[in-house]
Amino acid sequence: MKKMIAALGTAFVLSTGLVATSGAPASAACGSYANPCAPTTTTLSGPSSISGKPLAKKASARYTCKVSAASSRTPKGQLRFTVRKAGGGKIIVDQRKATPTASFTTGPLAKGDYTVRCTYVKKKNAPFRTSSASKRLRVR
Repeated sequence: MKKMIAALGTAFVLSTGLVATSGAPASAACGSYANPCAPTTTTLSGPSSISGKPLAKKASARYTCKVSAASSRTPKGQLRFTVRKAGGGKIIVDQRKATPTASFTTGPLAKGDYTVRCTYVKKKNAPFRTSSASKRLRVR
């Protein structure tokens, strides 16, 4: 009986306009069911193997990274380049550059195996998903 009286009282107050209700505020950020993020594709191009110069005995490589979206809009944010030495996991290079296309040169690398990764880091509240691409590099 108490529940029925409370329900009738609530219905009366809402129907007369004495109390108003509202939904959740709109959000520009993506990720929900109603506002999904646009998928992005990151491509990394560059050599998979290089050899050191006879005098310097260290070599460098140039890589180009490009991010594109499945929508007609251009992804906004940064491209983060990371070069890690295999085994030790030591970060050799960590650079951030503006999107949608960026290039970088590794600088001198000693002999060994490396993983070169390019990650798209979206701008805050940008309607895009983050993505990354990686490539193995062998320095001889």
